[in-house]
Amino acid sequence: MAAFGAPLALVLGLALAGGGFDITTRHVAGIAVWLVCIVALLAGLGFRARFGRPFLLIFGAILALALFTGLSAAWSGSAERSVDEAARVLTYLGFFLLAYLLTQTSLERQRFMEGLAVGVATIAVLGVVSRLLPDLIAASESQRLIPVVQARLGYPLGYWNADGAMFGLAAVALLWLAHRGSNAVLRASAAAALPAALLALYFTYSRGGVLTLAVGCVFLIVLSRDRLWYLLSAAVAAAVTVPLLLAVQDRRELADGIVGQAATDQGQTVLFFLIVAMAVSVGAHLLLRLIESRQGRGTSAILDLSRNPVLLRVIAATAVIAVLGLAVTVGDRAWERFSESRLEFPTKSEQHFTELRGQGRKAYWTVAVNAFEDRPIAGQGAGTYEFDWEREREIVQPVRDAHSLYLEALGELGLVGAILTVAVVGGVLGLGIAAWRRSDGAERDAASALLAMSIAFAVAAGIDWHWEMAALGAVFFLAAGWLTSLAGAGAGAERKPLSPPRFALTLGIVLVGWVSTALLVSPLISAEEIEASQEAVARGDLKAAIDHADSARDIQPWAASPYLQLALIAELIGDDRVALEQIDKAIDREPANWQLWVVRGRVQVEAGRVASARRSARRARRLNPLAATEIQATVGIG
Repeated sequence: MAAFGAPLALVLGLALAGGGFDITTRHVAGIAVWLVCIVALLAGLGFRARFGRPFLLIFGAILALALFTGLSAAWSGSAERSVDEAARVLTYLGFFLLAYLLTQTSLERQRFMEGLAVGVATIAVLGVVSRLLPDLIAASESQRLIPVVQARLGYPLGYWNADGAMFGLAAVALLWLAHRGSNAVLRASAAAALPAALLALYFTYSRGGVLTLAVGCVFLIVLSRDRLWYLLSAAVAAAVTVPLLLAVQDRRELADGIVGQAATDQGQTVLFFLIVAMAVSVGAHLLLRLIESRQGRGTSAILDLSRNPVLLRVIAATAVIAVLGLAVTVGDRAWERFSESRLEFPTKSEQHFTELRGQGRKAYWTVAVNAFEDRPIAGQGAGTYEFDWEREREIVQPVRDAHSLYLEALGELGLVGAILTVAVVGGVLGLGIAAWRRSDGAERDAASALLAMSIAFAVAAGIDWHWEMAALGAVFFLAAGWLTSLAGAGAGAERKPLSPPRFALTLGIVLVGWVSTALLVSPLISAEEIEASQEAVARGDLKAAIDHADSARDIQPWAASPYLQLALIAELIGDDRVALEQIDKAIDREPANWQLWVVRGRVQVEAGRVASARRSARRARRLNPLAATEIQATVGIG
């Protein structure tokens, strides 16, 4: 039950809390997971865990990435942001360890995979329900304030492309669950949920989501011996979903996410169509099970053909040739279109799927590469990409991340950090392939599904900031723990008393857990104190506001945000001297943050130091040239 419930609760909980992007949700999840792992190890789970070479390779790679990320605070433009990024990696290390500890037997791995599949499937179902029945599940109102993205489903993760990736992974997991679930109810439920997951993906209008789905399904079909089952199941799911998509396109209020009675009525109609599609999907699933169980001569011949290595090589070669031909034919035009710096959104929601513009990605990636060229070995410091973007950007678009895990690591952590990042992702995939090769039967099928999902995540992380969405990161690192456990489940798998080296290793992992928990607690409490200070300001209790900000400063003296909050409170009170002292301390900790210089200039104007304010405004403009108008309006001088 623990193996089933842990991944379900973790992934679903992070998703319902907004995806886990904010520090509070992510750190609470990380602390909880690490405490569970520590208690489990101290209670004797180390006696059954096999801490062999596969585990040490992945655990060591993630830990090394976390350590180097934290170390970058020494030369970073923001120690606060670098420490937060190190804490993110330590959180993922906890996710990996939890999965590894809970999947030491074949039965546990089966239950764990089922729990993970149910978790991601539930996220997809909730997403589509929030669009079809908005009165039942109210999606985030933030989307309603931006007409351009109003149509794109952002619930529950808070970002449509992250939703698209999650729903694509959910479809892959559901294909596996419909075939390899441990009971008929699970298998039928998975078959029923597949059209819902595909419809949810459609409502995101996410090209990245479609790419995640395609990569995951292709690798699931390629890696599994039961590829014919998955191919037919995917074809059935697509066939019953197409009429749903046509029905949505004919109902523009629903398709465009317009809040109102018309969209509600249209959603109820499409929900009826969805229920019919789900019933048809279950019927087709039962028919496939019946055909499979009979294993007639014709069925056996088709299965043998689908497993023929010669035929598979021919298909693979044909696919490679087709892709290369397509790249040669339209590659230049597609890249030219993708590279356009102009941000332009389609007039119809569904046109997002065929839009070739990168929506600024080439510009994002160029800034990351330029940051790497400036400091190629150790990078600019973890979490500081935003500063580079604001200084070098050519388009007016606020961006915090490079929209590529690998390029962002290159810019922020240099060659060393990029190698460590590739070592983590590549190590998981390489070990997953080794585990897949060593397994057979049902376990090989589960390994095929998790490896396919991991590859899909690795591809998606290269074109967006999914790494920083903890719900998606949890899927990848839980899969990593599962695959690592399978890779180590060979000779010597029998349980033995802990020898002195293994005992020392277990204690070492516990020590890493305690240190990780401590590093997660301090930013969490600091963030909570700053939020409490802001709430105190809103209700007029300035004394409490100062006390909370002081507490945040004491917890994280290296962070800029507590000093900024103290400066803003002092400015509100009218104490210009204290405000300038505090904002200067914030600038000492984040000198490349243009917004701090803007606050400094504004306070200097209020204090009558006009010449100093002009210097602060000029510094802010150098750090963010495209914000000159905003800086002038805020500071109040040219």
